[in-house]
Amino acid sequence: MKIKLKKFLFPYFKGENNSTKRSNKAVSEIMGTILLLSISLSLLCIVYVLVLNNATSPSSTYHVSSAQIIASADEKNVVLQNNGGVPLSLNTKLIITIGGQDFFVSAKDYIVDANGDGQWSIGEQIIFTPPSIASLFGLEIQIKIINPDTNSMIMAGLVQEGARGDQPYVQTLSPYDVWPHSAAMKSFYNFVKADRLPGKFWFQWKRSDDPQWTRTPIINITLPLSGFQELTLYNLISNKNYLYEAWIQYTSGNSTLNQSGGIKLFTTKIDAMGIWHFDLSSGLKLFDSSGQFPPNDGILKPNEIRGPQRLSGELNHSAKSLSFDGIDDYGQVVNSNTLSVTNECTIEGWINRSAHSDGLVGTPLQSSLSQFGNYTLGCYDPCIIHVNGNIYALVSINENSLGYLGTINITNSGDIVENPSTSSSYLDLFNFDASCRTPKIIQVNGGNGIVAIVYTKPSVGNQLYIKTVQIFNDGRINKTAINTRVLDASLSSTPDIIYISNNVYAIVYGITVANTGVLISVNISNVGTISPVNKKLILGDIMIEPEIIKVVDSSDIYVIVYNCIGDDGGLRTVKITSTGILSDISLHVWFDDDDGGSPEIINIHDDIYAIVYAGPILRQSGFLKTIEISSVGSITLSRTVPPLAKTIDQIPFEVTVGNSIRSPHILPINGANNFYGISYSIDSPTANLWGKIVTIKIQDNGIIVSLSKKDVTFEPFLCSASYFIPIHDEVYGIVYRGESGVGVIKTIKIRNDGHIGQNPILDMGEIGGLKCYAEDEILTSDSRYVADVFRGIDAKLVLKTVKVNTANKTVATTFTDSFTIELGYTSTNGTFNASYEPTIIPINNDVYAIAYCHYMTVPMYHHGKIATVKINATGRITLIERYTFDSNCMNTPFSFTPINKSNSIYAIAYQLYSTSQGKIATIKIGSNGHIFGVQDSYIFENLRCREPSMVPVSGDVYAILYRDANTYSWYGRLVTLKIYGTNGSIKKSIIDIWQFAASCYHPTIIKVDSNIFACVYSQYYGWPTYRYIAYVTTVKIADNGIISKTWIDYLEFIRRYYTDNYLAHQPEIFHVNDRVYAIISKDLIDPWNTFQYYGWITTLRIGENGDIIDTVDGATQISSNPRIYSYDIKIIPFIGDSYIAIYGGKNNDLYQCVIRIPLSETTQTIFSKQDSYTLKANKTKVFVTFTDSNNQQYTLSAKLENKWNHIVSTYDKTNMKLYLNTNLTASLPLNGKPIKVTANSLFFGVYNACYDEFSLYAAILSPAKIMQNYNYYRPS
Repeated sequence: MKIKLKKFLFPYFKGENNSTKRSNKAVSEIMGTILLLSISLSLLCIVYVLVLNNATSPSSTYHVSSAQIIASADEKNVVLQNNGGVPLSLNTKLIITIGGQDFFVSAKDYIVDANGDGQWSIGEQIIFTPPSIASLFGLEIQIKIINPDTNSMIMAGLVQEGARGDQPYVQTLSPYDVWPHSAAMKSFYNFVKADRLPGKFWFQWKRSDDPQWTRTPIINITLPLSGFQELTLYNLISNKNYLYEAWIQYTSGNSTLNQSGGIKLFTTKIDAMGIWHFDLSSGLKLFDSSGQFPPNDGILKPNEIRGPQRLSGELNHSAKSLSFDGIDDYGQVVNSNTLSVTNECTIEGWINRSAHSDGLVGTPLQSSLSQFGNYTLGCYDPCIIHVNGNIYALVSINENSLGYLGTINITNSGDIVENPSTSSSYLDLFNFDASCRTPKIIQVNGGNGIVAIVYTKPSVGNQLYIKTVQIFNDGRINKTAINTRVLDASLSSTPDIIYISNNVYAIVYGITVANTGVLISVNISNVGTISPVNKKLILGDIMIEPEIIKVVDSSDIYVIVYNCIGDDGGLRTVKITSTGILSDISLHVWFDDDDGGSPEIINIHDDIYAIVYAGPILRQSGFLKTIEISSVGSITLSRTVPPLAKTIDQIPFEVTVGNSIRSPHILPINGANNFYGISYSIDSPTANLWGKIVTIKIQDNGIIVSLSKKDVTFEPFLCSASYFIPIHDEVYGIVYRGESGVGVIKTIKIRNDGHIGQNPILDMGEIGGLKCYAEDEILTSDSRYVADVFRGIDAKLVLKTVKVNTANKTVATTFTDSFTIELGYTSTNGTFNASYEPTIIPINNDVYAIAYCHYMTVPMYHHGKIATVKINATGRITLIERYTFDSNCMNTPFSFTPINKSNSIYAIAYQLYSTSQGKIATIKIGSNGHIFGVQDSYIFENLRCREPSMVPVSGDVYAILYRDANTYSWYGRLVTLKIYGTNGSIKKSIIDIWQFAASCYHPTIIKVDSNIFACVYSQYYGWPTYRYIAYVTTVKIADNGIISKTWIDYLEFIRRYYTDNYLAHQPEIFHVNDRVYAIISKDLIDPWNTFQYYGWITTLRIGENGDIIDTVDGATQISSNPRIYSYDIKIIPFIGDSYIAIYGGKNNDLYQCVIRIPLSETTQTIFSKQDSYTLKANKTKVFVTFTDSNNQQYTLSAKLENKWNHIVSTYDKTNMKLYLNTNLTASLPLNGKPIKVTANSLFFGVYNACYDEFSLYAAILSPAKIMQNYNYYRPS
């Protein structure tokens, strides 16, 4: 046992047992034990109630009434208070005897006359401080009160026991600084006279259940005569009763006397490793009052304004409590050895649940996917033929070399009939082979709808295959092939097929390895049965992309054109008899000894033929050349060695620089005027650029006459492998691979005189895919349909409806109706129409409005437009009207929102095209869809405004979030202004503006609660990190529009380190429920992966005061397969916890998926040192978990009660217990292991509740102590 003396004693010394006999003034052991039962732990003095009454018979003059006097004493003062009865005269005399010394006092000299009535009234005190006495401790104090009128003593009493006269005395004072393992004892002594010195002083002490006392070493006292002695005891046991006593020894004459100061009792505190009362009135400190050194103080986070809030204490004896918001409030106590309790542990605390104690979080998940269009169908190497009536058959392959046969319905007027069941122009579709390249199709003789497809098969070394399939008159395809045969097992390429006679067909193709061309004949019966190869002729030339036609006026002569050695152009004539006998006639002849790419030949008149091809100098030119071939197969030559066909006439129909001509096709224009049309595409070394048609007149003698209006760009964006066929008089069809690899078919009008009008495109359709770029959607008012509006292929604006099922929460896979709001590209001179950024909102019942930008190059305009439509109960769409609200509107996203629907007022915020300024306009739209026009407008941003997002603040105040720039960086700005809902007028000045970021992309803003708003945007950081970070932030905007100009909180939810601006793309935030919000966004994982995005739904929580959870609650990819290609991704509420998202998937096909964001309760932390001990709770239950040294976890739970809950849990290696409001609710046997020791910090929060009076003990609280603590703190 170590003892520390604080004043006169040496710092440390060892105690010893005292077994000597005490003097006759000492207190016996038995008396000490008896006194223990009656001594108060905190009593400093003895208090008596003195009753003043008629001690003697009153005189006839005075009547003495009873009064109650309370007398007490402390170290310096004697205090008397009139506590009842009647007031006493201020002349009342007092004799106060202290230690045998009398003091004569008059009441008037020491009264504290509070009411000034000149009497010693009830409640008033006399405070007497005796002179020349340093301390009253240990002295006897008596008091007499005398009536001055009768000079009689009317009261006498003992105030404090102790020494009197000239006898030395000592008093044992109450201890201070009592802790679990230490306590400081204190005593006052007074030897009174110098002849009593030198004297001696010592303490003795013991645990109350020990039989022996331990005495401290004796201290010799010389001077001064009186003073204090202190002693600190260490290594005490927590939660135990201790006794201690002060002694002095002095000489009196020849005697040595010992004097006791009396016995005091104290109880060491429970072994608390931390006691947190939370009673500070402000600041971030978590003060530990356990007495540990160093203390286990902590810090509240994130800061004083946003962190846990200090509330008035509701528990008894509590000044304050802490309220944690359940979002990001927490307290942290850095790890210390004293927090690592092991063998015994008690956790104690009070919580009072708050509104969001359930800790609801949203977990996004995709539940269904509807694909409109199928990018996997592709349209590589297309070849189309007429089958019967309005039915056409198309063969092509996709990017994975799957071979497809599809049927299309095209009317004689050029209408391409869309099939709702396939969401494209396909009537029917058949995947005829899993491996296919360069297919060609021909109708089998017999008129029974059988077609033959010849192709090479890369999965078996590009062997040559042929397959027959039946197409019914209505366009349906028999999905079981009639016959399939391998025609050549060699490495074959680019076959072409032609009908000869009866059942005989000829196929010409190249053999890549041997650098030869091959001509074979094969028999195909009228029912589609394919016979083995009949005859085979090896042609000694390299043949790439061969094409074969019959020579006019001959019975069995055919001409083949091809790309030959040196990329030159070659042709030869062959003989094919009706039985399939093959022979070469002309051998190889050059038609161009420079370039001859992708040649195609057509008969003009008699012996005159025209060849179109990609011509000289790396195919940078498109050439048309006429030559002569006789009916017997003789080719007129201009040179014999090597043989070169004589050119009658030639013309470059297209000349480019640095680009190439691809896939030229020629066909006659109906009529007798010798007009011909040539379709082709132009591409660069890195991209397919556009598709064109040129009309040219070729006279019967082969002379070529070009037209003044000779060409039209039928595809301004992307075109590859176009194929040109006649449909009906002046109507033609063009099929090609367009944007994103999708198949496109268009019908175009070309007059019989070769003229192509201003808007020649009659119709267009998509083959397989359904392109979706910028889109929006809305659930109809009756919740039966989703209306999808999007920019489709060739930038046309399309509105489609699709049925939804609210019972099973699904979206149909077929459209109900389709309507083109604005046509896409239609002009003939390289200009185009384009519609951008459609936004659809409800107007009234089945009436909706769509705002968008409509762009045209000739004449040049950038119209901001609104179209109103009606969608009836069956999903059918009717256009009501269109209206141009501004002729100077930029094709960037803008905000379209109602201002006052009852007054038909709506507002649009957008960017001006010519100046890039930000403008807002109000528009009146009637409930029937009639657009009355612009009511008012105002330029709110004079420099630059892009992607504005608008939200109401309060009353007529609105906020607009946008990105702005007057330098290279794109600033983020927030502005407030007034829009009056009564008539749509706009106040022509802004209320407030805040530039919040140096870089801001794709911002959106929503209202969270009252004056709290949430913003999402992507910010770019340049050197040295070159990264994009997507943020969600909160800001306060007052009702009057004043912006706080500082973020309340922010959270980074996407980060990418690429120098590419397609990261963290298009974030948009929406409210789910309760505190749960979701952000939909795109994220480009790799900028060089052809811009395939991941679509994400991210969920998080935002508190009413703007606090944001520190990490997102959940995230799921909307579209990892397929990924997202479209510029936008939009989402709308569906039913319950379901939402519908729309986006352009791979190759920009339109996809709609149902996403669920179910809310679930979570169990959140209240008090935790992770992997050691943890207290958690949800809305209804509390859970406590201890982890032992073997990593075995033990958990108990209890059901929470209303209001404040007192939670105590104990762990002692053998049992674990949980108490709730003093009731033992659960227990578990343990395996004898201590609690695991970790280096983790101790955390409070983030559970949403009020916290108060938390303690951590390295001891077990008894049920009695738990009850004592509960009763001490429980609220009244």
